[in-house]
Amino acid sequence: MVRELPCGQGAANPVWSPNSNLIAFISYNLQGHSPLTTTHAWIIKVDGSGDRRVILPEPDARFSTFSPLWISNEVLQVRALVLQPGNKLVQKLYIYHYETGKILKRNLQRMRRQEEAW
Repeated sequence: MVRELPCGQGAANPVWSPNSNLIAFISYNLQGHSPLTTTHAWIIKVDGSGDRRVILPEPDARFSTFSPLWISNEVLQVRALVLQPGNKLVQKLYIYHYETGKILKRNLQRMRRQEEAW
């Protein structure tokens, strides 16, 4: 799989889907601009077609996505650091479905309670 990135962009953290049909990776600005807005998760088919950038729903669409992790063959979890009122940084988890292009926010509090129970 080879994909040409726009000038000034780098790629990192490639992760294969469980069935090896898709690859998720992050692109980032080589100039080192704000990682809050210049790092983005992408998904691409192994033949190089069907590339899609994971874009968060409003009002968080301008923020970066990173740390891709496959949940199933076409479902990817990504993390985002978003700026809340009062300049408070909050981490959010989102689930992105490649086939439908839909993205949903995960409930971090419920996940933390599950982790504490383990």
